[in-house]
This record gives sequence, structure tokens and C-alpha cells, in this order.
Amino acid sequence: MLNRKIMLGVAALSLSTLAATSSFAIGPGAYVGGQLGYGNVHQSNISRSDMTSLLSNALSTNTVKLSSFSNSGHDSGLAGRLFAGYQFDTNWAAELGWSKFSTMSTKATATTHDFVVPVTAQAKGEVKTNAIDLVAKGAFPVVDKVSVYGKLGVAYVMANATASADVFMPAGGAESGKGSDKAHKLYPTFGVGATYDLTNNIAADLSYNRIQKTGSSNRIGSTDLVSAGLIYSFS
Repeated sequence: MLNRKIMLGVAALSLSTLAATSSFAIGPGAYVGGQLGYGNVHQSNISRSDMTSLLSNALSTNTVKLSSFSNSGHDSGLAGRLFAGYQFDTNWAAELGWSKFSTMSTKATATTHDFVVPVTAQAKGEVKTNAIDLVAKGAFPVVDKVSVYGKLGVAYVMANATASADVFMPAGGAESGKGSDKAHKLYPTFGVGATYDLTNNIAADLSYNRIQKTGSSNRIGSTDLVSAGLIYSFS
């Protein structure tokens, strides 16, 4: 029979072998990944004051009072992010990503009875938002195959807006107009998440990322992205 020392040695060797084969921590090297989930770009709908200004400009008067107003829209939906990075060691990495958000859309209708014939205005618009981010990523293993991480960096947000409007005039007919606008901003960004190592090279990812608006401009708002994805390491 094996003596106690040999038995303990075999047990220790077995446990170390088991730990080595079951821990799939991704090592240093380049990696790529993709995430898909829910995003929000925090863009406002066309407001009552927007429609008042539209009618006032079309009718060349500053005394327009709305007798009815309605609007609708959405600024959230399916969003995703593609990224590539380099893992320096178990804890630190640098990452470059590109995010695309669902197109924000809004529409509104307003009517004024300040004239003999009611005057109605209709407007609609949409905003397409993309962002490129560069972040530092710090990770901390918590249990076998599972790590949590935080990210901090900057994001270059690009928003392209289009809008159109129609005002049905008192004398009959309508006046129409349309336009477009672009806005680019550099904002801080941060995120938190967790990964689960599926194999030596593939990990599942769950994360929350935010691009934080700074300053007083309303042209580009903050963005939020909650997503799940996969990471492939070339190490």
C-alpha cells in the first residue's frame, strides 16, 4: 500500500492538474470581440416649443398659440459594439471599439386656431449615432474561469440628424422644408462587466458601457449600452 506521503503527493498532483485543466484564463496577447444588446442615445422628442417656433416662422408672427399638440418617438433599441484589444497580463488590457446604436426617430403634429382656417404643422426627424472608443481595461479574477472588469477612456461620438416639416397654410397649399445636421463630440466613457472563460481562447462577456455627456450642448446626449457577447483571444 502506498504510504501517506506518497498518497498526499499523488493527491496534490491530481488537484494541481485539475486546476490547470479547468482554469481557462486567457493569457497575454491580442483579442477581438463583439457585443449585442440594448442601447439608449438619450435624444429628446420634438417638443411643443419646437412646433410653436415652426408655426411662428412659417406664418411670420410671434403670437402663435397651439390649440393641439402631440408627439411620439423612441431613442432606444438594438445596439452593438465590435472591439479589438491587447491583453498585457492577467489584469490589464487596452481596447479600441466601435458602437452603433438604433436610429432615434421622432414626429409631432400641432394645430393653431389663431386664424380663420386652422393651421396645422407636421414634423419628423431621426438621429443616427455611432461612437469610437479607446479604453484601458482592468480585470480581476474572482472564481475559476470568472473575472470582473472595469473600463475607463474616451469616446468620439458621431450623430447625424435629418428633419422635415410641412405647414398647411390658411390660404391653402403647404410650405415644406427639410434639413440635416452633423455633430461630433469627444466624451469620457466607462464600463463594467464580467467574463466567463469557455475555452482557452473564447470567453463569454456581459457588460454595461456608458458614454457620459459633458457640457451644455443638447446636440449629442449620453449613451448607454447593456450587452452580451463573445471574446476570442489569439494567445
